[in-house]
Amino acid sequence: MTDDSVPSTIYALIDQYREKARNVRPGDQLALLIDDFFGEAHAILKDTHLREIARIKNENAVEVTKLRRVIEK
Repeated sequence: MTDDSVPSTIYALIDQYREKARNVRPGDQLALLIDDFFGEAHAILKDTHLREIARIKNENAVEVTKLRRVIEK
């Protein structure tokens, strides 16, 4: 995976769970491990998306402030 839309922290998570998977028994333990992985991956992606939304909101707020100053002159 080399897509820029994938947060870099996902790669560390993949490595961490790859190592855990080597030491877990097949069956219920493995199923729980997979569930845990996707839960953590979802949290990372959600956090990344929320940060991107906040960044865009801040950029837009700066632009609005600049436009207000121009209009008020």
